[in-house]
Amino acid sequence: MTQFAFPDSRIGAFAAAWFASMNTGSDSALFAYDPDGEWRDHLALLKGLSTRVEGFTPVLVSYETDDFISIYSREHAGGWVQVNLGLDHDSRITSLGVRKSVEPVDYPLRTALTFDETRQIVEGIGRQLSTGYVVPRQGATYAAALRGLLDSRTYRDIRQGDQLADALTRDLVALTHDKHLQVIPPSRIKEVAARFGASSPTDGRATDDGATGHGSAVDGPVIESRVLEGNVGLITVQRFVDDAATVARTRDALSQVSGTRAVIIDLRASGGGDAAAVADLLLYFFTDATLDASFPALSRIRRSEAADTHEPLRRRLADSRLYVLTSSRTISAAEAFAYHVKQARRGTLVGEQTAGAGYRVDVFELPFGFRFVNSIASDFDADGGEGWQGRGVAPDVRTTRADALTRALSHLAAR
Repeated sequence: MTQFAFPDSRIGAFAAAWFASMNTGSDSALFAYDPDGEWRDHLALLKGLSTRVEGFTPVLVSYETDDFISIYSREHAGGWVQVNLGLDHDSRITSLGVRKSVEPVDYPLRTALTFDETRQIVEGIGRQLSTGYVVPRQGATYAAALRGLLDSRTYRDIRQGDQLADALTRDLVALTHDKHLQVIPPSRIKEVAARFGASSPTDGRATDDGATGHGSAVDGPVIESRVLEGNVGLITVQRFVDDAATVARTRDALSQVSGTRAVIIDLRASGGGDAAAVADLLLYFFTDATLDASFPALSRIRRSEAADTHEPLRRRLADSRLYVLTSSRTISAAEAFAYHVKQARRGTLVGEQTAGAGYRVDVFELPFGFRFVNSIASDFDADGGEGWQGRGVAPDVRTTRADALTRALSHLAAR
């Protein structure tokens, strides 16, 4: 990649000011863009994030328009992020965001896309929807609607591959209300390997795209545990991963809270993952008879050798008081856990309605190195509307994401 230079444009100047502010701790360069102080609190959160990761280095412009810029950036003490910044026509801030990313790969069509190439990409998406979508009749309808946008020349002026991928993803979600559908540009090909590996199919984990920088962008452990005051166990699950190390870490985390008077599972920021990992965690809180009778599809996913490993802990946890914290960002596999707990009346859900992404997905090749994440399967009758797709899982105690833990503890204390 070439040495980074901020674009010589209005939005480029704003980006330069933003990076200077984050890396020096001074807001003065941004005052002109925020004359009413509307973004001061959010800027303070981002500065806190920058301090934790020791600042940001811009590396590659993902795409740029007159009013928006997205820049692949490196945390000095962490991983990769995309910094997304926007202005209105009066040069006032409209967007400030940092989301987890991967090391980018430059590619020829990042800034040299033709409309004919766009057409071939869209036609490839249409074929995948028509032939592979989990509800075939819906897939054909969605494909036709996307081709209609192409024919109306919605994408004619897009010359940047990353911008096209984002635009197609937004339009697909708007057309289908399926939050798993996603177009991935070649710059993020390493994301495909990280998310899907050699598995096919796998459960979708597309929620990173919704992160806005309100927390650290550094990848941490996928599951953590601690004991709160009052002898209440708290398990935080970032995503559901089915590998030996995570299975062992899950067992250790649950061992730490197995003697508490109640267990709280925090899924408010959980980005999904593998169905087998959902089954693994559920095993600790259900007897075999309950799990097999209520959720035969999930039981088939479960590893047959898991019973002996789980049994000592399960005897201590199967009758424990259980709370699950949810938010609008609780998605996919995390929703599966919440759904099964609620359906079996095994615990109390506290927080917000979940995202409503209930299908399994796989990734498919498109022309010119693009990829398409398509919903291809369901453990429920998708055509009959079973499961949580498009609706989410409703909490038993409705409150904001920020107040969910406090409300769960209050609910526990009152009983």
